[in-house]
Amino acid sequence: MIKIETNIKNLFRFDNVISHSNCERITDYLKVVFTDDEKDLNKMPWHNNDSLDFKTIKNSDLLFFIKKLRFEIALLASECYNSILYPNFTDLVLWRKGMKMAEHKDTPYGNPGDNFYRAELIERYVSCVIYLNDDYIGGETIITNLKGERYISVPKTGSVIFFFSDDRHIHSVNEIKEGKRYTLPIWFTKNPRALEELLC
Repeated sequence: MIKIETNIKNLFRFDNVISHSNCERITDYLKVVFTDDEKDLNKMPWHNNDSLDFKTIKNSDLLFFIKKLRFEIALLASECYNSILYPNFTDLVLWRKGMKMAEHKDTPYGNPGDNFYRAELIERYVSCVIYLNDDYIGGETIITNLKGERYISVPKTGSVIFFFSDDRHIHSVNEIKEGKRYTLPIWFTKNPRALEELLC
């Protein structure tokens, strides 16, 4: 594992966290799950059936591996942020050619009752993206802090980035120009009662 300097406070990147073979195990499974049916590229993956809650994985060996991986990544995140962090939600996502995502934060917008407010996002403290492949063009994660400083996270198989889920780290995804981008995002909480197993 190699720590990469981001030059932005509380934004962390580590390369070679997960082996290429384990990343390939996950992407091979996703290539079967995510069909090549025609998709609306203006929709986000989770509105296009291109997102998979890890708990629904049918391969028991792979499910066990990702369960274990989440807590290993949680330990790394806890060290980075000097807090005990718990996995709140773990997802597997396919980004197809032509997809992108505008700047946003991962915590709720507005107040309860607003159109974009989702109460389940309130527990998110740290966001994490695990890059499962890098054989595509585009798909960089752009993270901007409150000072307007930016970090461009270029995908690399097996690398991990951590950043605050709130407006301290607004982020976006550049358009995928060629190929398919597979990621394993995990959101972490400081609240043990919001551990995703307890929310099932």
